[in-house]
Amino acid sequence: FGSIPMGTKELSAHDVQNAMEEGDYQYINLLFADMGGRLRCMEEHASQVGSLLTHGVGVDGSSVPGYAHSVERSDVIIDPSKDLDTFSVLNISGETRAHMLCRVLGSDFKPHPGCPRTILANVVDKARRMGFEPYMMSELEFYVVDGQGNPVDNAAYLDMEPEDVAVPFRHELVDSMTRAGLKVKRVHHECGPGQNEVELQLTPALKNADDTLMGMWLTRLVAKKYGWSATFSPKPITQVPGNGLHQHILLRDRNGKNIFAGGMGDKLSLLAHQFVAGMIKYARDITAVFARSLESFERLKPGFESPAFATWDFLNRSALVRIPLISPGAEDKTRVEYRGGDAAGSPHLMCAAILAAGLKGIEDKLVCPPNMGGGVEHLTHKELEERGIQPLPRSVRACVAVLQESQFLEEALGSHGIDFLIRTSPEWGFDMRGKQTPVPLGVRGRTLSITEYPPPAPSS
Repeated sequence: FGSIPMGTKELSAHDVQNAMEEGDYQYINLLFADMGGRLRCMEEHASQVGSLLTHGVGVDGSSVPGYAHSVERSDVIIDPSKDLDTFSVLNISGETRAHMLCRVLGSDFKPHPGCPRTILANVVDKARRMGFEPYMMSELEFYVVDGQGNPVDNAAYLDMEPEDVAVPFRHELVDSMTRAGLKVKRVHHECGPGQNEVELQLTPALKNADDTLMGMWLTRLVAKKYGWSATFSPKPITQVPGNGLHQHILLRDRNGKNIFAGGMGDKLSLLAHQFVAGMIKYARDITAVFARSLESFERLKPGFESPAFATWDFLNRSALVRIPLISPGAEDKTRVEYRGGDAAGSPHLMCAAILAAGLKGIEDKLVCPPNMGGGVEHLTHKELEERGIQPLPRSVRACVAVLQESQFLEEALGSHGIDFLIRTSPEWGFDMRGKQTPVPLGVRGRTLSITEYPPPAPSS
């Protein structure tokens, strides 16, 4: 592993070139995100570093989701020049490789409207114009399964060895993440069999989304070393909890002060209430961005601590937006948690939608609805309407309708982003004629051999 992990200091092009030469690295991997939420890579020989740091590298955008519709106008540029501090060195399968995260430019050398990192960066820029620096942190939930698709253990929440067999795996994973510059807060076994969680620390919003995508990739790599597979799929196994991708959000002012702390009777500031109000108002829009799989809707049902309605509350883990408990004297850590998201789509687009919704709440001075103060699953449709509580979208059709009508998302993601999400709807079980198509639950790209847990007992 190299001595310059990602994001530890402001690096110059000269620093990167020196690191490549001193480490005698043969290749540098230029990483970028597609709009579907996958990490892509162009491997460049070390001899090209000087040129690529200045001019970038051209790639075929028509072969990457979100960048070009046809081969006639397919050239895009992956540009590492704005993200030099993402330089990192990793040892993968015994080979030492240098990596950098890039943004994508169009054939006109302007920021490409389909680059998820640029879309999130634009929302961050809006926050800064409003006087805020946004910080976020992800909770990465995933199942670890063996070669037959079965969970590697039957452990429960916070179980220890020997029931929890993934302790060495998690420790090696955190070591890999840390060396890549990710900031890990804690790890543990989650509620489902073979389910684990890695919780990151609060970092600037763009770095958090970058780390989330990088962390998911590293998780799959380390799991493969153990002969396992790791899936972040929202609901890979029925009858047990799904995989969320919860986001914690905190805003600081130009002096570094947490603007969510204090000021009102419930210890949340007025700006915090407005931010929450924005996330509640645009909850359906946010869902339409991240719910890129039929499994998303299987997860977003009452039970298993998954939110099904646009509500907020203190401590309540069934609420869409939760205010975590803060110890006396630690008010600077006051934050909000969005619990609806999952990893079926792009973490960058999801984070952009969440952050934009909260900022819109502050911008429009929205009035926060009352906190739910308990579960709402028992309420009738009429009672929900009387309280102004909206259900989250429960189908692909509902999400497509939101995407087609949302002026908020048009502003946050741009028309290119909206068009992509609508145009690729067949990928998530909805064809162009409006007919829903069956999609099996399972790991992305293959179906798990188990669709319920525990498996049925063998017949005698």
